[in-house]
Amino acid sequence: MGTSNNILVSGFAFEMIMTKLNMMEHHFIEKHLEIDEKITNLSSRIDDLVMLVKSENEHLKGCNSTSMDLSESNIRIYAACSKVPIPVSGVYLIQPEEHITEPITVFCNQEYDNGGWVVIQNRYDGSTDFSRTWQEYKNGFGNLKEEFWLGLAKIYQLTVSRPHELVILLKNFNGDTTYAKYDHFEIADENKHYAIRRINGYSGTAGDSLQMAKGRKFITWDTNYSEFDVESDQGWWKIHLNGWFVY
Repeated sequence: MGTSNNILVSGFAFEMIMTKLNMMEHHFIEKHLEIDEKITNLSSRIDDLVMLVKSENEHLKGCNSTSMDLSESNIRIYAACSKVPIPVSGVYLIQPEEHITEPITVFCNQEYDNGGWVVIQNRYDGSTDFSRTWQEYKNGFGNLKEEFWLGLAKIYQLTVSRPHELVILLKNFNGDTTYAKYDHFEIADENKHYAIRRINGYSGTAGDSLQMAKGRKFITWDTNYSEFDVESDQGWWKIHLNGWFVY
């Protein structure tokens, strides 16, 4: 009798274990199918993204200067760099507000601080001459995939259209980096010489030097010469970020 009870208990325990294992197997299969579905969806999204990047590159092939021909009607235009659905830095067309009659060709940095940044200046090896006239600084110059200045007229259009932050990233030849970030940045129009109208909310490691440039006009060697720093020979807002490029 004792032996029979032992066999009965053992058989019941075995059935419980088998039921538990079956439930675990079923749960594992469900999870495996969910993962497969997620991987399939992710692969599909990656394929779509690759196609979109290729399409954008075709649209903007060769359009690396600070101005471009907009005769092609199929070129995509975004409201801002933050609205570009591609997490890849590159050249895009943006039109922040309807009152801006023509889209602006910009380089969008999609990597720094979650992306969505319009690059207004890039200078890193001295390959582009920054000793330029007022008209050149107004219109912009250089190659948007290399060294360039976006242009005061475009910067004005951008900053007056909606609130903008400003980040200045600096790196020396030893690879040391520093930055200055401002929560609010806006410049005036050409009649006021694109003076810095608003610059506040500083944070960073580079120091708040730009705060001293508030209200200052943008100066170049051929205008506002009394305020121009002949030692730097480059355009900027009094506190010169652009100086001679010395290795």
